[in-house]
Amino acid sequence: MRKTITVTFIILVCCTNLKSQEQEAIWLHGYNDNITFWQHYTEHFDNTRQLSNWRIQYRRDGFNNITNEVAPFINGRSSFTGPVFVVGHSMGGLISRRFSNINTQSVRGVITVATPNQGAPITENIINGSFSATTDNAIRILMDGPSRDIGGLFFASGVQGIFGQLGNALDPLPGIEKNFWFSLGSIASSVYGLAAMLNPVFNQNASGFATGFVLAQYMAVLRDFEEANLSSQSFQDMRPNGHEINELNNSSESNPTITILAEENDLTPFRIASSSIERPQERPFEDVDDTQMIDLRNAVKDIYSTARVTNDALKFINLLFYNQYHDRARAWRRGQDYIEDQFEADYNRLIGATRTENISGSYNTMTCEEGFNEWESLEEIPPSITTGNCTFQTVTWTGTTTINEPSDGLVPLSMQMIEGLPADRVYIAREVNHLEVANHPNITARFNDIWDRREGDPFRVAPR
Repeated sequence: MRKTITVTFIILVCCTNLKSQEQEAIWLHGYNDNITFWQHYTEHFDNTRQLSNWRIQYRRDGFNNITNEVAPFINGRSSFTGPVFVVGHSMGGLISRRFSNINTQSVRGVITVATPNQGAPITENIINGSFSATTDNAIRILMDGPSRDIGGLFFASGVQGIFGQLGNALDPLPGIEKNFWFSLGSIASSVYGLAAMLNPVFNQNASGFATGFVLAQYMAVLRDFEEANLSSQSFQDMRPNGHEINELNNSSESNPTITILAEENDLTPFRIASSSIERPQERPFEDVDDTQMIDLRNAVKDIYSTARVTNDALKFINLLFYNQYHDRARAWRRGQDYIEDQFEADYNRLIGATRTENISGSYNTMTCEEGFNEWESLEEIPPSITTGNCTFQTVTWTGTTTINEPSDGLVPLSMQMIEGLPADRVYIAREVNHLEVANHPNITARFNDIWDRREGDPFRVAPR
């Protein structure tokens, strides 16, 4: 990913706002992000707290390289004003902790926000191929209905390849570009809705047009996203139980540390997708809207539902093609069901919010001879003893259980935790997805809770 602003440039910009005798905070952005991520909060707390705030954008790849890149600036600020706060979002939180452990004297306190402190399961699922297999399966299910219609067949065979080539020329997770393609898909969906209302028969071609358009560009973006991440050392460093994560968690925190957990409420993949299209830091301060992709999801779901109903009706109108329309209706229904339920379930498995864990246990059994009064003898005969009347045995068992837990749309809540951190240094921001951390009233409230801690607390920052 291209980085264009250097630390030297940041110093020239930020030094003009430096106020003497104030505390300082260095704000680090996350993986594949940039210096604009924290802009709302650095400006807000410049104006509301006795705190001078700095943002750093780094160009290097890998935890070790990034830590070495930010060290001269942070150590320089510390030597000038005293120990500083280091605040990090996502991967930036891991860099904050790593820097603090190495440069203890430079840090007053560390705040991690929506940080995969135990690693990000999505990294493992991209590396091992689960991500690719799941998205391929999703595309097959969702394209099955449209591809059985004339318009859908055209787009399944042609537009998919066109957008795949176009996607190769785009950066991973592009904001403007992706917004453009989704907007075109939304327009196509609207055209479909009008056409279906005026002429139900035309529904077949129009629905194939709309869904094929959206799905083709979506697949191209996913492929670019996957390829870009696999080549990144920073991405590899975030693997759960990887060397960097284990090394970080096997070391005790060298300075006072607080973590803010982010938890989204529902439809998390669609909410975080909305925030990736229109980035929260680009919206006015505390202006939140993560529903764009939810609206698109509902529109596409309606497309599938209408197409299913239309095909179910057509099979009785034209009995000569009963089987053809019946198969089409079933294909559209599978797509509708996937959008309504299975898509979110698959997504949660990929990010580790839904997972299968092995469980085991044991219980005691007692087998007695006929006529033996077991109730009178249970207290007298301990387990694991064989008598002339009863045999006691311990039976062990193994199995699996499905764990479902909240997430911020990218990192499960448990993976954001720092083991051993006192409860009063763990805060939670609800209804906030991983990207909304940059600009959300609930995040503002949690930071204010931290700065308002009791007198003498290392994290207390007086109001301006």
